[in-house]
Amino acid sequence: MSRALHAPTSDQSAPAASTVEIWSGHTGEDAIRWKNQNEIELLSEAEKKRLAAFFFEKDRRQYLATHAGLRKILAHRLKEKPGDLIFSENSHGKPRMGESWEARHYHFNLSHSGGIVVIALAKKHEVGVDVEISRPMPDALELASRYFTQQEFQLLEEVTESNRGKYFFRLWTAKEACIKAWGQGLSISLNSFVLPSAWILDDESSPVFVESPSPQWPGVWVFRLSLKWACTASLAVIDGGGERDSHLQIIQHWLHSAGASIADDFPHESFSQIPQGRIRAE
Repeated sequence: MSRALHAPTSDQSAPAASTVEIWSGHTGEDAIRWKNQNEIELLSEAEKKRLAAFFFEKDRRQYLATHAGLRKILAHRLKEKPGDLIFSENSHGKPRMGESWEARHYHFNLSHSGGIVVIALAKKHEVGVDVEISRPMPDALELASRYFTQQEFQLLEEVTESNRGKYFFRLWTAKEACIKAWGQGLSISLNSFVLPSAWILDDESSPVFVESPSPQWPGVWVFRLSLKWACTASLAVIDGGGERDSHLQIIQHWLHSAGASIADDFPHESFSQIPQGRIRAE
């Protein structure tokens, strides 16, 4: 059973190496009042240019909430100022921490869709996260034929039309999360690896291990995340050096506050901390 815990105070320790934190929020909710100008000042010049390039205000709010939120969370963990953090990218464009040796031991990934923002943070494992807001998918089979394996396409073809969108997004978000965790960008295609049909059809949220399409990369554990909004979200966690028998804890934080934003003083931010799942890999 889920249980609410108190928000962290400034002297609380960072999460254990075997923990992955998931932070989620919705920019359209009254509970989150994004203080745009304050948060813009936290961004780098490159991030500000990217922010200004968005045509729609909803997209600017979504980008700002995700990237300012990441800076605030990492700054608290690293005891730095959010605006002082420096990010870089790997050779395939996956964002990562720069500068200090300690900072590079935090891995993160971001996703947003329809106002929902999700941030994954881990100290030991490379992670990938993906979220898609629930919506009708009349072109699910067409997209599946282009991007999924033949086995996965046949699965979607055989399910009822009323359930097809649900299973499509389970496949899509899980595959995107895996690719983001591997950090190889477009060099990995969605149809180069397979997700078990039984896992896709199972409404339970047990994690599944997925083999990588290349012996150069480790496999990943894929988790189906339960968020508060109508959406599908998946988390992929790199298997740390073949540690298939290790314990891994996924903890969720709901970003919400009465009139405060994530740009306010982080230790006083109000949220619920919910164990998403503790597994022992077999």
